[in-house]
Amino acid sequence: MKRLSIPLAIVTLLAISCSKKNDPAPSLSRDQIITNAKGWVLTAGTINPPIQIQGLPPISDFLLAIDDCEKDDITFFMANGDFKVDEGATKCDDSDPQVKVQGTWAFNANKTSIIVTPASEDSYTMSISELSATTLKFSEPFDFGNGTTYTVTLTLTAVK
Repeated sequence: MKRLSIPLAIVTLLAISCSKKNDPAPSLSRDQIITNAKGWVLTAGTINPPIQIQGLPPISDFLLAIDDCEKDDITFFMANGDFKVDEGATKCDDSDPQVKVQGTWAFNANKTSIIVTPASEDSYTMSISELSATTLKFSEPFDFGNGTTYTVTLTLTAVK
């Protein structure tokens, strides 16, 4: 009888050790990922072709083209279809409201792009090249008013 109980004990221990803690986490939908309740912060960006500003070398790093006070802004995509951009800890102007932009957002039909419609502005589409629990990377064409269309690619990181 002892011979049977030892293998039975081993099988029981193996079954317990293979419990749910070893199961992979359920995968999240694109909607669940993007509506991360803690928001998204810009961590990298490129401008292609590089933009030329008089008296400066061409700029291809988007972070060099924006003010430091904009680098801690937090973008929220809410499950109800609203979005907002919060000033973060550093405002560019102390008198500015904490929420600097708000409006609505939606995925396109195959969820490869986000259509953003800020309040009182025209909508624009951002093509997603990466969307994970930690990274949102997208590109959009942009005209800085000089007749050249640039591709701005931004990488946002989920706030922890």
